[in-house]
Amino acid sequence: MRGYGFVAAGGPEQQGFVEVSEPRPGPGELLVRVRAAGVNRADLLALGGGYPVPHADDDGSFTAGMELAGEVVDAGPGVTGAPGRGPGHR
Repeated sequence: MRGYGFVAAGGPEQQGFVEVSEPRPGPGELLVRVRAAGVNRADLLALGGGYPVPHADDDGSFTAGMELAGEVVDAGPGVTGAPGRGPGHR
């Protein structure tokens, strides 16, 4: 699957298309079909090592783009609400 993200640590010049695996939601996670995404100051600082990333993987890597808009298409175990109607919908 093709995605757009940061190909290396650094500034905005490191953005580009990357190959990513098909995402699957894990426990407590949602899978969102992203329609729009933004890269904010916190993303740029995190790429330079100047901002803690609470959602980093065990190896310290993370996907930039803390802001997004889209639709929930699937939910992992332990998530309540109905996919497609947003988190917390009852």
